[in-house]
Amino acid sequence: MKRKNARLLQIGALAISAALLTSLSAHADTPPSPGLTMDEYRVALEQFKADRQTFNQQIRLRDQQINQINQTLNATVNKIKKDAKRTMALAKSPEEKSAILTSQQNAIAAAIVDHDAAIANLGNPPTPPVEPMRPYGNPSGIKPANPGQPSPGQATPGMGINKKVGAKREN
Repeated sequence: MKRKNARLLQIGALAISAALLTSLSAHADTPPSPGLTMDEYRVALEQFKADRQTFNQQIRLRDQQINQINQTLNATVNKIKKDAKRTMALAKSPEEKSAILTSQQNAIAAAIVDHDAAIANLGNPPTPPVEPMRPYGNPSGIKPANPGQPSPGQATPGMGINKKVGAKREN
């Protein structure tokens, strides 16, 4: 019995010391992060707004280029179909008609390959800018507007939440 108690004490002491060592080493490895000051945040926010505007312009330009490529594909496919329909009217044998349909399918497949290559030549879409994090706390000292107003969904006295549900009315 004494052996079991001694063994349990050793295991408990080992577990506690391991927990303390891991928490202390984790604490020592992470240097304190000072964060941004309010002035640095404002400068970073202005830079973010400028970067976001540039990003939006790049996205609009890319969308215009993709629309132009898509319109070219549609025009090419319509022309291929129109030409195939015209030559189909002149074809008399089933072999000729089959050859026309096969050439139409091959031409459309080639147009799609060209379309995909043109889209790939545009490169990757631009990456959006990352908004800077606000400094912690309220360093500017500005109080929130209407602190006495409840937030949406917040219960206040007089809203009827203290009334019993399904209770009979007393006359």
